[in-house]
Amino acid sequence: MSFLFIHGGGYYRGSAQASRSVVARISAAAGIRCLSIDYRLAPECPFPCAINDTYVSYDWLIRQGVSHKNIVVGGMSAGGGLSLALSLKLKDKRENQPCGLVAISPWTDMTQSGKTMKTNASKDPIISKSYLDRMAGLYLNGVQAKTPYASPLFGNLKGLPPTLIQVGSAETMLDDSLRMVNKAKKELVEIEYECWQDMFHGWHGSAHILKEGDKAIKSIGKFCKRVLRLKNKTMSK
Repeated sequence: MSFLFIHGGGYYRGSAQASRSVVARISAAAGIRCLSIDYRLAPECPFPCAINDTYVSYDWLIRQGVSHKNIVVGGMSAGGGLSLALSLKLKDKRENQPCGLVAISPWTDMTQSGKTMKTNASKDPIISKSYLDRMAGLYLNGVQAKTPYASPLFGNLKGLPPTLIQVGSAETMLDDSLRMVNKAKKELVEIEYECWQDMFHGWHGSAHILKEGDKAIKSIGKFCKRVLRLKNKTMSK
């Protein structure tokens, strides 16, 4: 069983090494191995490099003999968006979905049109609309912002696997998660939504000193155990 983790960083920074502590905690909480990947970054490597690299990594796991029913895909921020975009790409290619998705504060809308971009602007110490606009411009490099593989909020979500979305109530990107959840429910996706009170973007990275970070990761572990168990039970019938 494997957890494929995709780091955040606005598509222009971040790495598997930088997210090592979060990945290790998820691995321990879920009781499974984690594969944390690097992907090509903007501006040198704009869209669709990141989603293509994510797809190649998932395909590599499959080719190593790991069944899709034994894989959970997840990530934080841009990585959360890539997790959802990967599922859309797999559906379009009519390939097997992982047994679950975990999207932590996912960047799902590169138009930055969510209301909380403004209403939470004074609360969020980490992410601003102007920052996201600049990063989106570097990554998209002229591609339409509503392209589903870049902004999964605008994709057809029907058929996505069970999904857990976690986000902090103080985040400017709160609406990226909330709108994704509401749309997924309308399209009959099995989705769980956790809005963590007063939490900031990337609070999981402070799990060593922040109880909310530790609790959120433990919740991810429970979700992974549940979807892996249910998927394997279903496949064995």
